[in-house]
Amino acid sequence: MPVMLRGVVWVMVAHASPTLSWTASGDGCPSQAQVEAMMAAQSKAETLAPSLTLRVTVVPLETDWQLDVWTQSESGNHHRTMVVPSCQAAAEATALIAAMASDPQPSASEDTGTGPPVSVAGLLPEPDAPEPVANDLSVVGAMSPTIASDPEPVVETADPPTLSETEGRAIQGAIRARGGATLGFVPIAGMVGGDVGLLVGPWRIWAGFEHAIRSEVLLPGTGSGGEFQLSLGTLQIARAWIFGRIEVGPFLGIGLGALEAQGTGTDVSEVESVTRFWAEGELGAGFVGRIGRRFALGASGELTIPFRTYEFLLRDNHSVWTTASVGARVWGDVEFRFP
Repeated sequence: MPVMLRGVVWVMVAHASPTLSWTASGDGCPSQAQVEAMMAAQSKAETLAPSLTLRVTVVPLETDWQLDVWTQSESGNHHRTMVVPSCQAAAEATALIAAMASDPQPSASEDTGTGPPVSVAGLLPEPDAPEPVANDLSVVGAMSPTIASDPEPVVETADPPTLSETEGRAIQGAIRARGGATLGFVPIAGMVGGDVGLLVGPWRIWAGFEHAIRSEVLLPGTGSGGEFQLSLGTLQIARAWIFGRIEVGPFLGIGLGALEAQGTGTDVSEVESVTRFWAEGELGAGFVGRIGRRFALGASGELTIPFRTYEFLLRDNHSVWTTASVGARVWGDVEFRFP
């Protein structure tokens, strides 16, 4: 009976699965469930280590992908970084690293009777040409020629990785300069603006300002009218779908600021200059094309809905301008991203 109990415990532990946290931003990346299936296929059932924890991030570079893997197990904490040709290759490398961490070979001083170390060659497809980092095998080969040998130099960590560490380069900051045009709340006018942003995976959060260049409206047949300008502080949240170097998606925003009107001509309004509080909601969509890792060019269009409309009159009650119930804007953008 004691022998049977030990056998039951062994089976339960052996079939437990390592813990995986998979974060991959980009087109064509496998899901976490697919990566876990690769891990299960790569590792023998009896060698899976339930105490193993993997936290993985995959980020697209200009032509390749960067893979960061943090492992935590009874043997310690390790961090590996490598460049792979595709997100699929990153998933396969993750499965191989899990297998290596789950089934470490014993030291040379121990006699296991299992023969020489098993080579990782064959765990991934053979390379088409002997070029460095040409495919999955070249990446894994550079990391470790055999399961028994040590992987590429690792960085020991005293504590398990934190959220900010695991996200790594999946989080970026950005600065955006904008130029465009607006119609509806002021007569059609040029606009300029600027934002600072936080890019977290597919999400973009922008905070900045927009300013409509002063424009003039004159009543037909008179030399009288008004000049108008709009200044806003804005907050926008966007969701991007990434296709290679192209990002497309919608965004929502809110703008708070001031609309200023100045009477002009011989028959100016009773109050020659007036400023009114302005609040609006924004709904739009746009696209961005990345140029390398740092720079991007984009364009967008948006509908803007004010919380309140205003009518501006001359002294004789002739209406000079009434703000529209719905306005529109178009933008061209230049982005600088870091790090």
